[in-house]
Amino acid sequence: MNRNLHSICRQVLLLLLLTGSGLAQDTPPVIWTIQAHDYPIESVSFTADGQTILSAAGYECRSWQALDGAPLQTFPNNGEGVLSADISPDGQHLAVGYIFTDYAPWGMMDLWDVPSETVLDTHGGCYVEFSPNGEIVASGGGGVNRSVALHEVPGGVQIASYDNGPGYITDLAYSPDGNLLALSLIHISEPTRRRDSSRMP
Repeated sequence: MNRNLHSICRQVLLLLLLTGSGLAQDTPPVIWTIQAHDYPIESVSFTADGQTILSAAGYECRSWQALDGAPLQTFPNNGEGVLSADISPDGQHLAVGYIFTDYAPWGMMDLWDVPSETVLDTHGGCYVEFSPNGEIVASGGGGVNRSVALHEVPGGVQIASYDNGPGYITDLAYSPDGNLLALSLIHISEPTRRRDSSRMP
C-alpha cells in the first residue's frame, strides 16, 4: 500500500436502523453517514456496550460515537496496512492486526491500552479477536505467518499456539463461550506429477 496515493473513492461508515420502524420498511433508514478514512475500510465492529464503533483502514484504527458518528480516538499503525481489529468486551484494550515487511511480509498484532492510547505488546498474527471474557487475545496468519497464538491480556504471556504447517490462516473467531476457536485456512498441497504413459515400457 502506497502512503502517497489517496483513494478517489470515499471510505464511508454508514449506520442503519434495524429495530422498530426500521424493520417495517423495505429499506432500513440511514441514521448517519461519515467519511471515515482515506483508504478502504478492512474492519468495522461495535464495542460490547454498543456505544462505540471501531473501524480499521490503511494505517490507522479509529473509534466513533455510535449515537452520531462523532470521532473519538485514533490509533496509528506503522506497518504496511491494517487488516483487522477487535476491542475487548470492557473497552479497555484494542488489538490491531497488520502486515509488516522485513525480509518477507509477516502478520503482526499490536495490543493497545485504549484509555492511555499506548501499545502494551506486539505479537505475531494479523487476524485478531478477543475471547468473550476479554482475558485472552488470539492472533494469527498474515504473509508468511502460518500460526495462531493465544496471549493473556494485558500481561502478554503466551498460553498456547497452533502451527498450520503449509497452509495460510485467513481469519479466526471465538465461540460465544470461549471454549472453541475457529480458523479459516488455505491449505497448500504439493502438485501431483502425472506419469507419461507414452514412456512406459
